[in-house]
Amino acid sequence: MDDVVTLVNTQDLLKLIDENPTLQMIPMVKLTDIDDNEGNYYGEFDQSFIADYYLSKSKMWIKDENDMDDVVMDMMPYDEYELLNDEQIKQWYDSIKWTKAIITSIRVEV
Repeated sequence: MDDVVTLVNTQDLLKLIDENPTLQMIPMVKLTDIDDNEGNYYGEFDQSFIADYYLSKSKMWIKDENDMDDVVMDMMPYDEYELLNDEQIKQWYDSIKWTKAIITSIRVEV
């Protein structure tokens, strides 16, 4: 990643932290490929933004109504999800306890 882009992304993060000192900061790591290897990886700050998030058993979800079906499907067995209509899916989605935080994407290339 370009040093100037990294500097701008870091400055954006620091500004968000300064403007929102009571919000928790959540790092969101992007890996290009790790092949199930364990180890420490060098990363660079990518984008930082304020959003609502939810941690399921399988992944971190950023609140986006375009993902509503996927989020609800992730919360239950598929055969139960298939029985829900659109209104019930929206009710499930709206009932999730989302947490507002500063999300920091960290780019890692392995």
